[in-house]
Amino acid sequence: MHLRQPAVAGRFYTDVPADLRAEVESFLKQGAALPASALAAGDAAHLAGLMLPHAGHVYSGRVIGATLAHVRLPRTVFLLCPNHTGLGTPLSVWPAGAWQTPLGPVPVDGEMARLLCEADEDFSADVMGHVREHSIEVLLPFYALHAWSPDAAVRATLVMHETSAAVSHDTGHVVGYAGLRIFSC
Repeated sequence: MHLRQPAVAGRFYTDVPADLRAEVESFLKQGAALPASALAAGDAAHLAGLMLPHAGHVYSGRVIGATLAHVRLPRTVFLLCPNHTGLGTPLSVWPAGAWQTPLGPVPVDGEMARLLCEADEDFSADVMGHVREHSIEVLLPFYALHAWSPDAAVRATLVMHETSAAVSHDTGHVVGYAGLRIFSC
């Protein structure tokens, strides 16, 4: 099993579990207190994608919290994020296993990752592209606290590319997925 270790915990967000939980819950609570946007007031079942920032929580936490507080995340979410390091293949898909966070592991839908890589040769199972990259990692504590409950089976397929938005249609087409895609700008 692949277990991706945190690369920026303690720098982009706190690595103390209790403090991280309190921080993320605070951002989500502050976001929930804001009036729902026109996007959130619509039918969340038809939401095709979200755009979220991926800077350190001190800079991006309020925006992430305000956005996620007003949507229901589906069981599988594609996280399409830029590659700042240049490592790995152009369309790097984390193949299976989980991403470790200070709040615990975030499981990856390995079957969905496999189908994506088999259906389109541009996508490849590749851990190197993700090892030092922060863009997905900073979103995961929000994803974990907002999407999970003890009986939920939320999974994420993680894709990284310099022009993430360009591959959104391909991910839906390749795997027949009509759910939510989260882009990180």
